[in-house]
Amino acid sequence: MKELISVIIPSYNAAAYVGEAIDSVLAQAYDNIELILVDDGSTDHTAEVARQYADSLRYIYQENGGIGAARNTGVRASSGNLLAFLDADDIWVANKLVLQLAAFARQPELDVVYGHARQFYSPEVSEEFKNQKGYAKEVMPATLSTAMLIKRDSFLRVGYYQEGDWIVDQQWYLESQEAGVHQLVLDDILYLRRIHENNHSIQYADQKKTAQFELAKRALQLKRAGKKS
Repeated sequence: MKELISVIIPSYNAAAYVGEAIDSVLAQAYDNIELILVDDGSTDHTAEVARQYADSLRYIYQENGGIGAARNTGVRASSGNLLAFLDADDIWVANKLVLQLAAFARQPELDVVYGHARQFYSPEVSEEFKNQKGYAKEVMPATLSTAMLIKRDSFLRVGYYQEGDWIVDQQWYLESQEAGVHQLVLDDILYLRRIHENNHSIQYADQKKTAQFELAKRALQLKRAGKKS
């Protein structure tokens, strides 16, 4: 019997992109999927987009609480033994889940499987924005939620996402390291990361830098503690 995978898409004012995200989940080569779209208080036409997929997903609306709160809502509403997350402006490749499930089959002791991301500029982005921002690499290793497939028990052992935090993914990843999860980062590209002017990381760049500095200190402390033990 195929494992049920719960896929959670948090969405806040991403109506322009979320249809592509949903389509990429429905196009997966693996078909035992429970898809949950959590609308985090959007004021655009996200709900209208969701209605077009009414037979394929569960739609949940909540007051705006941030991406961590939206993901947590999705986890609590889900029932799969495996959890996966997709940001509303990103796109999975069609064999993402198949590749990750194969890794679990090869190494049953794993808690979580990540992969790589290919970054791309959204079609509406101006040349001025591209020249001003740019990105470090077209392809990057991604220990991020959108690249993750994780066993439910392992996720709950680490704990839910911090709510109201500027760097939700980095915070949770560090906590997963502290919890001693067994992870694998595949060499394969598992998703396409969209770069656009409303990226969370761009909008809150200053807050993100401050939070990353604090996380870096914690990571160093964790590394030093590991060496001593």
